[in-house]
Amino acid sequence: IPADHQPHRVLLGSASKEIQLTYYAVPKLSKFAYLRTNLKNPFSFPLLAGGVNIFIDGRFVSSASLAKTILSDENMDFSLGVDESIKVERKLQKRFTDEKGTFSKETRENYEYLTEMTNGKDREIAIDVKDQFPVSRNEKIKVELKSPAKEEAHIGDDGIISWSLKLPPKEKRRLQTTFTVTYPKDVRVTGLE
Repeated sequence: IPADHQPHRVLLGSASKEIQLTYYAVPKLSKFAYLRTNLKNPFSFPLLAGGVNIFIDGRFVSSASLAKTILSDENMDFSLGVDESIKVERKLQKRFTDEKGTFSKETRENYEYLTEMTNGKDREIAIDVKDQFPVSRNEKIKVELKSPAKEEAHIGDDGIISWSLKLPPKEKRRLQTTFTVTYPKDVRVTGLE
């Protein structure tokens, strides 16, 4: 290394590895699908915490930072940013309020959301999609999830709905989330949308 008081970079090692790319989307928060991967450290030595450059098919994709030292054969996750060829859109289809009973003492709000995804790629992709519905911590407020059914998606106790899908090339897929919230007329409920 020249002693010229300038910074220099030296290649210490290089490795190539086939990786599995997956996508994830949270349409309520972002209209984009994000690319990610998980791979094992391909070197026989640990990768020290710090900056890394990520290349896919010989092209620079992004820079990332390893928060901790990754041992040989240890797994590491990388987020590779937005893939604009995957379109994701979530829309409120219906929202209506009705009163239960003749002399109603309860209000019921009905929500129906439609999430539409389009694979603009020429190959099949695997995508994890997450949505949510409200979870009541108040016994006077009741939430009922109408769709999706438990066979269609994983539904967590925390209100998170997860779909793991395979989306063929150029295909469009629609996912529906429908729920009702029933509460006493004298209770004010906010944050449902």
